[in-house]
Order: sequence, then C-alpha cells, then structure tokens
Amino acid sequence: MSQRLYGDGGGEPRILDVIGPWAAVAMAVFSLTVLYTDLSRFAGPIGEAYLASGVLQPGGADFAYPYSGARALVMHVNPYHNDVPELRDPYGRDMSGLGYPPSHFLLYLPIALVAKSDRLMASRIWFHCNLAWLVVLSFLSWRLLRRLVPAVADSLWLLLPFLLFVFALGSGTLLLLERGQSDLFTSLLCWSAVLASSRRRWFLATFLATWATLIKGYPVLFLPGFGLLGLTRSHWKGTVLGGCTAALIFLAPLARYVPGALAMVSNRSAMFWPVWYNHSFKNLAYALSPAWAPSGHKLFTGLALVATASCWIRARRAQDATDRLAWLTLYTTCSLATILGYSSLSCPYNTIIVLPGAVFLALNQRRFVALAGIPQRFEWVLGPMIAFVGFLLFIEKLGSDTFPGGAVGLLGIVTISGFLAIAQLGVAFSQARAAVSIPASGST
Repeated sequence: MSQRLYGDGGGEPRILDVIGPWAAVAMAVFSLTVLYTDLSRFAGPIGEAYLASGVLQPGGADFAYPYSGARALVMHVNPYHNDVPELRDPYGRDMSGLGYPPSHFLLYLPIALVAKSDRLMASRIWFHCNLAWLVVLSFLSWRLLRRLVPAVADSLWLLLPFLLFVFALGSGTLLLLERGQSDLFTSLLCWSAVLASSRRRWFLATFLATWATLIKGYPVLFLPGFGLLGLTRSHWKGTVLGGCTAALIFLAPLARYVPGALAMVSNRSAMFWPVWYNHSFKNLAYALSPAWAPSGHKLFTGLALVATASCWIRARRAQDATDRLAWLTLYTTCSLATILGYSSLSCPYNTIIVLPGAVFLALNQRRFVALAGIPQRFEWVLGPMIAFVGFLLFIEKLGSDTFPGGAVGLLGIVTISGFLAIAQLGVAFSQARAAVSIPASGST
C-alpha cells in the first residue's frame, strides 16, 4: 500500500504526489467557495445575503439563552423556571424557550462571574473566545493531518493558513460568531479527543468527548463508539475514568436541573423550519416531497447510521496506527453528521463540527482509495464528488430560499465515507474467504 500512496521511493515526495491532484482541487474549491460567499453577500440589493441575521437584532441573540442560564446558576435559581426579570433576554423571552442541557451553561459561568448584567461585555468576551478557538481548531486539524499524511509532515505547514481561512470565513462560522453560538467549542473538543486517542491518551480523549456530549448532545452517537475503541486491555481504565470524571465535573453538580432540561427537549424536536438554512435530513426529504418527509427522514438517517457503523468497524479492525486514525476521522465525521441530519432543525453554524472531517477526507482521499482496495483511477470519480460535497457545506445557500444544500452536503459526506468503508470491508471479506479456501483445496 505504501507504494500506491507515496510512489516508488525515488526521492523526497512532493505534497501533490502524496495527496493527489483532486485533493488540490478540493482545497481550491473550498477556498474559492468561502471567498465568493463572503464577497457576494455585499452585492445589491444592500443587505446580508447569507447570515439570515434580520430575524433578531442586534447580534448575539442566541448567546442570550445560555448566558441567562449561567447567570441563573450564579444566582442559585432554576435556569429553566424562574421569574427573575434580570434573566430575561433583550427580546423578552425566558429560559424555557430552548432545551439546552444544564452543563451547557457552565461554559458561560466564568463570563457571568465577570460581566454580570453587562450583556454587551459578555457577548464580546464570548466572541473573542470563539476567535481563539478557531485558531486552536485550525492548529489541531493541522496536527491531525501531520499524522494522517506523515510522508510530507513538514510540507503540511502550508496547509495551516488554508485551514484557518476556510474554517474562519465559512458562512456557517460567520453565523456562529454573529449569533454567539457554542458549536465551535464542541468541534474543538471532539477533534481534540481524536488527536488524544491517536497518542493513546485515552483518559484525556474520553474526558473531552464526554464533555463535548454534555454541552449540546450532538456527539451523542460519537461518544459510545469512540469509548468502545478505547476499551482495550491496556487502556480501558483510563477510558472509563476519563468519561466518569467529565460526568462528575460537568453533570453531577447540576443533576437537579436535568428533569427541567429533558422537559424542554420536546420543544427543540418540534422546531422544524422548511428553509434553506435547515440542514436536517427531514428538511431535505421535505424539499423533495412534503408528503415524503417522515419516510425520507428515516431512510436518510438509516443510511447515515450504516455508514457510521461501517467506518467504526474499519477503525476497530485497522492494524496500522495511521490507517486506524484515518478511519477514526471518518467515523467521527459520520457520527456527528448523522446527528446533525437527524435533528429536525440543524443550522449552518452546526456544520463547524464536521468541516474538519470534510477537509481530512479531501486531503486523505488517495489513502482511502488504497485502503478500500479499489483501482486508483477511481480517484477521478471520488475527487469531484468530495469537492462538490465540500462546496455544498461551505456555500450554504444555492440560491433557493427553501432547498437545503447543506443537508445534501451532510448526506453526501456520510455516503462517500460509508462507501469507502464498505468497499474495504468487502476486500477484507474476500481475503478471509480466500485464506479459508486455500487450506481446504490443499487437503483434497
């Protein structure tokens, strides 16, 4: 396999020799899409074309919910049910509007202790925290790429500006910054967990993965499979202890508020908007046919679950450490994308948790073609598909006010990942059958 990936060893490989031409095309598509989206929103008529920020003014509207929850914890009152006028946001809503877990409010607790009732100061602190996390997520993604493509580790320094560019200036990230959302921190925790596991630091890995799950619940499918990968003879104690420690720190002290949070889950699950910025599978099915929405939702979710399970099996069975990490990145991407698609309302800012996975798939596609045991010329089919899926995730809006291009992007990335994993499983099955048949034929 190494010859297929890195050539015949005639010299120091160039980055293009390793990642392939279609990876370079994907990088160009991602970058140009982000740049065009940023610039085109200033075209006439004057106004914001992509962020849909006219719904609530001023900015930071989504920040008001968890910040009021954090202030409620400081004041020792129930964040879900209280009559404290101070805890109402600038739009007159109360905290029962959205079902955020109580552990989500802990993220904002340090800011609440400093800014107190000064919401403008608090939102600006949160904004700059998100900027810092963008830099860290970009650097972390570069570190993961160094492990995935070790032959050109030094050359990958060239990718660091690219990562920061596409993560920071994507329209979903801009919406996240404008609304004051927390999904960037969730993304940072999930991919930090993947990097920690690659270094066999399973206590830290499951601690981070559990913490990420307790913030909003989007990694709820990622966490159990990820934890199972750490339950080996030498690492199971650290794996279990890491998850339990995170639960004790971020959930146990607020356990009395969990029933109130669970009561609000139905509110969130009932929030279905058939608009372009709803990236859910249900909305995609609705856009194709409103009558088919329930069945299509189940079908797309089922396909995503099969893809997720296939990638997990490949990560579990991989013998080489780099191959294991490659499949783990696909499992992480699929598991997170599946929950985003399953949700009745999935917004553009949520996609930041899967965008690193889209980049890893694009830049590591030559390795996956080799691992799947399919002809290398298949790159000329896979490459355009990956570039197009990335385009859909970064462009956000395709010109229609109803068709969810981002939902197609989420379904596309799990479909491609699932195909690669299932193709590799087919190769492994064929090899196993051949190994069994050889002794049988020799004995006759």
